[in-house]
Amino acid sequence: METARVPTLVNVTTFKLSQHIRVVAGYEHIHVEDLGDLYSAGSGRYGELGIGQLVENSPLARVARVVATSNSYTLVAAGIHISIALSDTDSLFAWGDARFGVMGPNINTYVSIPTRLNLTQSVLKGKTIKTISASSHVLVLTSEGNVYGWVSNSYTNNNYRETMTTVN
Repeated sequence: METARVPTLVNVTTFKLSQHIRVVAGYEHIHVEDLGDLYSAGSGRYGELGIGQLVENSPLARVARVVATSNSYTLVAAGIHISIALSDTDSLFAWGDARFGVMGPNINTYVSIPTRLNLTQSVLKGKTIKTISASSHVLVLTSEGNVYGWVSNSYTNNNYRETMTTVN
């Protein structure tokens, strides 16, 4: 796709999409959610497309589903080389550049398929997530009205310690 500095039609006719779609944009990638199915396009060199491989540039492709109990994604956010989604089973999945803590303190690489985040030991255990947002960090809004965020704080003090804090 050529660089466009004005609104330009994005051709997504490869797939038969319904009229019930949502689109989110990351740094160099997009996600199109259609009735629970998730598709990605753009740069995936850090795994942020979620299609199972690291690619420089990809046309619209379906994001991998990795859990038999999850039939669809209900929310999705795209950030700087990362993606995060909430499944219909209320599990959070992330993929992309995990070197800075978006997937927790023990994953320090590129992840090219959606990977369930282990929240059993976090402050989010038992909380209902209402919306998610991503940039170089992740924010979630819970049904209680609290906002939680996490990322490595390596940007400020050069260590890879994960932080998860309420900002309410």
